[in-house]
Amino acid sequence: MIYSITIEFTSPLHIGSGMGMGKLIDLRIVRDSNNNIYLPGSTVKGVLRSACNRIALENPAEFSSRPPCSGKDSEGICKEDPFCTICILFGTPFIEGKLRFFDLNFEAADMLFHDILKLDPLKIYPAQIKTSTKLSRYFHTVSPKQLYSYEMTPRNVIFKGKLEARGSLSPQEENLLKYASKYLSHIGGMKSRGLGRIKEFKIVKTEGYSQ
Repeated sequence: MIYSITIEFTSPLHIGSGMGMGKLIDLRIVRDSNNNIYLPGSTVKGVLRSACNRIALENPAEFSSRPPCSGKDSEGICKEDPFCTICILFGTPFIEGKLRFFDLNFEAADMLFHDILKLDPLKIYPAQIKTSTKLSRYFHTVSPKQLYSYEMTPRNVIFKGKLEARGSLSPQEENLLKYASKYLSHIGGMKSRGLGRIKEFKIVKTEGYSQ
């Protein structure tokens, strides 16, 4: 079964690439080989798994045949049948998950995007650059000599993509995904600075099946 994913943000978004641009930008956002901004499927999978795990822990009788395990990096992970719902959906080293996530594309006017990109030698558009300073959480003051710059998307951006489910999901599994998508409030880095605030996260079943 194939599901469409649409995520709309009310604030700018920063998904760090771990790379900079010399002395111009310290922290760049992720881009593909064509310089298009995207939202990695692995990021969406991670935040959804965390939300599903929390909801299942709080409502074990409704969303799991057995209590969710302690996570993929712990000794309490499911290693044999019966597996918990979280492991069945998202997978572990011991079982392939039902869900396969794909990268989400940034929704922009293609003509406008590519025309402006030709005039942008640094290939920054449509991202914005912001300069900030590191704050000392201990002293509650600005840390000296800690000025840095980072990229972020504009406000009110929309990303669209899909996920595939091997076979079909049970009503219980679909409900867990639906509640998790409504549970999430932020995605990405610098959430303490107000970035990555979600307006709407929709997962909708579409036509077609995944084998």
